[in-house]
This record gives sequence, C-alpha cells and structure tokens, in this order.
Amino acid sequence: MDREGEEPGSRASISWSTTSKPDVFDITDYGVKRSEEGFTSIDEEKNAFTVANIKAIQDAIDAF
Repeated sequence: MDREGEEPGSRASISWSTTSKPDVFDITDYGVKRSEEGFTSIDEEKNAFTVANIKAIQDAIDAF
C-alpha cells in the first residue's frame, strides 16, 4: 500500500493449467544413488556421497 492506502501498480490476471497426469522420472537415471548404496561409517565418504547426489539431482532438474 502506498501513503494514500492504494495498492501500487495495475491489476493483472494470471492463467495457468496443469497436465492431467504429471511427468514422472527416475532420478537414479541421472546418477542418484539410494542411501543404502552409499552410506558408510566414515564422514568424508558420507559427505562425498551427499554432494554427488545433490549434483545428480540438479542434473535431473536441469534436464526436465
């Protein structure tokens, strides 16, 4: 609201739609590994596993 109590700018309408069935894809196709495949008792290995999965998930998002 501005000093006079008015909303700044002009009104606009937004149109959107969704698909009847969402797109589904398997992030393991992009290199993501399940936690049971990657966790060990060494923290450095857990961190490397997590970083690798984050990068793979981002690759999947970028490909979509």
